[in-house]
Formats: sequence, C-alpha cells, structure tokens
Amino acid sequence: LHIIIALAVLSVPVLLGAADFIPSSTLEETVAYDYLTPADLYDDWVSGEFRYTSHFDPANTVLLAAGASFRDENFGWLQAGLYHDWFPRFYTFTSVTTSSSDYWMGRWRFDNDFNFKLGSQKQFILALGQTAILYPNDKEDYILSAGLVWYREHLIIDYRHFFNRSDPGEVWSDTDRLSVGFGTMGKNWTTITGAYGNQAYMAMGNQLSVDQDVISINLMEQIWLKRNCGIKFGVGYQKVEDGYEKYNASFGLFQQFP
Repeated sequence: LHIIIALAVLSVPVLLGAADFIPSSTLEETVAYDYLTPADLYDDWVSGEFRYTSHFDPANTVLLAAGASFRDENFGWLQAGLYHDWFPRFYTFTSVTTSSSDYWMGRWRFDNDFNFKLGSQKQFILALGQTAILYPNDKEDYILSAGLVWYREHLIIDYRHFFNRSDPGEVWSDTDRLSVGFGTMGKNWTTITGAYGNQAYMAMGNQLSVDQDVISINLMEQIWLKRNCGIKFGVGYQKVEDGYEKYNASFGLFQQFP
C-alpha cells in the first residue's frame, strides 16, 4: 500500500505538466447480463460500465472508469488509474477504486503493477502485482501476483498466478489465469481467458472457514466497423463449488480519438 501511494504522489507533477501534449483517447461503454443457477436462490445480475483512457503524452496513459451493478445489492463504483513509463524497459500501472458495495467489491481497492520489458524486441513483459482490498469491520484482502506476457504481431499470450490472503484469520488461496488474444488490431481481435483456483475466507462472524474451488472461461470479440470505432461482445461461464453457476453475456461500443 505504501508503494502504491508513493507512486501516485510521484505522478502528480507529470499529470500537471501534460497540457502541452495532444492526447489520443478511447471511450468504451459496456452492458452485461449474468444468469445464475440455482435460479430460486440467486438473482440475475445486470451491470454497465463506462471507461475512458487517454494517452496524453509518450510516457503516460490515464484511465477513468465508472459502473453500476443491479443484483441482490445494487451498487456503483469509480476507478482512476495511471500507466507510467519510468524507463524504456520499465513501466507501472497504479489505480484506486472505490465502491458503494461492502460485500461484492469492498469499500476501497488499491492496485499496482510493476512491468519489466524483456527480450531483444521487448516482446516479453514480466509483471509483478500488488493489491489491497479494504472492507468495513476490519476485513481485508491482500493479493500478490506474478506473470509473463508474450507479444507477437497477431498473438498475445498472458499468464498470471495470484496469491490471496484474507484477514482476519490469514486465510490463503491462489488462482491461475491464462489469456490468449489473436487477430489483427484495427480489424478484429479475439480474446479467450480461462481461470482456475479457489477462494477462501472466514465467514459467519469469523467462525467458519470457507474454501471453494472456482473455474471460469470467457470469450471476447472486438470488431472495428470503421478505422477508429466498433463493437465488442462476449460470453462467459463461471462455477463456484457448493455455490452457483453463472452464465454471462456482454455487449459494448468503443470509439478511438483522434
């Protein structure tokens, strides 16, 4: 958490001095529907998200996002983040998210990734991540992750392993995630993401230990209808052991400027 705050403070002078640069930006709007079974125990979920990114100078890209979800507990969230190139082979991503939901997202979330570019053509990215999720009543989640991304002209393979500690109780769990993207940017891009792991925490007033296996797979398709705009749509499936199965469908629009 101290590292995340320090990097955010260091980035303030850069943000203030960026007015002389002409930005390139992307605006995205997405709506999603989730159907859960058993249907007599779980409500359907409907959510929407607005996302804006601006590459306002060669070393910085800012991210602003907002969304809302309508389910057994309706809530909204806001996110602000910054990608910053510190050196030719090192950049970070730092973000802060706040939500009105205590249960589904936590009140505050702090994320930071260290990214190291490797290889003669910088085609490999070694990623090291840290996350803190803060809930009311002294409940906290801390996540450490490590992964590798391989970039090719028409192919991106992204693998990451996550270690999660849930407090109180210091309950540990872990997850593996693999994402494969392929296509041609500016025409169409397909991304398939699969994850397998477990979620563990203390429930029932910190008297009951919960440890559930979770598996998910998602398919996302992005299609450019013109040079700088298009549509995206996706489908997904998730199963939580001794919990629920979730089927997801999403649709969105994107516009790139200039």
